[in-house]
Order: sequence, then C-alpha cells, then structure tokens
Amino acid sequence: MFNDVIANQVATTFQAKLLSYRVENLKKVAESTFDACTLSPLLREVATSLGRCLLAPELQSELILLLQEDDKDASAEEGLRLECIVLEALLFLCHEGERTTVFVEEVAATVNRILSGRSAGHKLQPRGVGAKLKSLGFYTERIGSRGRGIILTEAIRGRAHQMAMVYNLSSTQIGSDCPHCGPVPPAPTEMHM
Repeated sequence: MFNDVIANQVATTFQAKLLSYRVENLKKVAESTFDACTLSPLLREVATSLGRCLLAPELQSELILLLQEDDKDASAEEGLRLECIVLEALLFLCHEGERTTVFVEEVAATVNRILSGRSAGHKLQPRGVGAKLKSLGFYTERIGSRGRGIILTEAIRGRAHQMAMVYNLSSTQIGSDCPHCGPVPPAPTEMHM
C-alpha cells in the first residue's frame, strides 16, 4: 500500500536522481534545437519547451504524437480566434492589387466578411481591429484624412506573411504572384505511355 512513508522515500530517491540529471544535462538542454514546428502556435511553444528537456529524439517524436490530438482541437479553436482572422484579413489586403496602404476600417470590413462567412454571429469594430493589429505587432498611424492605417512597406508585407505561416493560415498557401508567398508548385504534366 502506498502511504506517506513510502511517498517520502520515493520523493527523496527521485529528487536526487532528477537533480543529478538536470545538472548533467543542463548544457545539452540549453543548446537543444528541437522545435515542435508541426504543431499549431498554441501548442508549439509548450511542446518545444518540453521537447528540449527530452534529449532522446524518439521521446521527442512521441511527445509530438501525444499532442497531435489536442492540437487538432486547438487548431479548430484557433481558426476562430480574432487575431488569426485579423491577420488573415490583413494578408488578403496585402495581396489586393498594388496597395501601398491599408486602413483599419478596410481591415475591419474584411474581418467582418470573414466572420459572416464563418457564421460567427458577431462583428468587430475598427477600434477593436486596431487593438488586434497592435497585439500582432502591426502599429497603425494616421494616414491623411481617411483615418488610421498601415503603410504596406515590403517589411510589413513580409512580416504579415511570416506571421501567417506561424499561425498556419491557409492564405499563405494560395500561390499568387506575391514575392512573399511560398513558391508556386509546378502544374502537373500529363504522362504519355
């Protein structure tokens, strides 16, 4: 039977072993390059932190397998997260013609079209969109008399694409003429025999 005495003995034995393991492997853990990049951003950071402590590649692989089921649920929730939708709208507007600016009001209108298409049942006001853009690292500024917006420099466009890849947004996989999108896969060729 497991009681307090046995629990204390186990704790004493394992605490010493765990401390020894930490001391012996501290440098290896600190230098680990393990990255759970196949998981969504919600779980990637936690899985990466845990995986770097596991020095055996087979244990790191098992960790990812264990978390993949939770990741599917997290990805579904993430699809409705407003930050993702705001980022998706910004990316869409980056791909629209030869734009040099995008106004918060335009991003809000695009966000609301996306929300409506996903039957979300609510709308986001421009002020809320501005706050979400800021939380994503996109700072707005006053642009003429039309209001606040973002000047679409190449650096801003590149950052929007990088963030979209981090959030695993499908908009980055559309293969447009955009220099920031990944390479367009070649069209399949017919094989004749």
